[in-house]
Amino acid sequence: MSKTVNSKQQMSIYIPRILGSVTRKDIVNAFHNQNIGKVYYLDMHKKINDKRYKYYFAFLSIELYDTTQATIFETTLNKNNITKLVYDEESNYYWEIKKYISRDLRTPSPPAVVENNDTFQSIGSLYGRDDFDLVKEYEKLEREIYAFVNQYSFDY
Repeated sequence: MSKTVNSKQQMSIYIPRILGSVTRKDIVNAFHNQNIGKVYYLDMHKKINDKRYKYYFAFLSIELYDTTQATIFETTLNKNNITKLVYDEESNYYWEIKKYISRDLRTPSPPAVVENNDTFQSIGSLYGRDDFDLVKEYEKLEREIYAFVNQYSFDY
């Protein structure tokens, strides 16, 4: 099959995590080089994780090529709402690709249901008595560790 754009097949997708070293050009080239499609819209957003590393998430719109790879990609995504795209085989780096669903069409998560309210109330609050007990327990452990370590002399 050729790499002609199938004008009837367009997809909007979401990539939730992209390494910070990946560029817009890398993303566009990955879809083209793997015979999946032409990226005609790419909206990347930078984030910083807990370890202070940069990463991105992105929203893409692609025109699928008239290829077997594009058909497999589309079928898998439509069936499972998620797929993987390996963009660096040598390093085994891949993106998790999700089907984009606009906010107004998303089904909100159901609220958590508490079956036995009495049990829930007996757990206590992390900001009240339980918090005080945790501090006391920590201080006790700290004293025990200090006493244990100090019973040995260290000769350097």
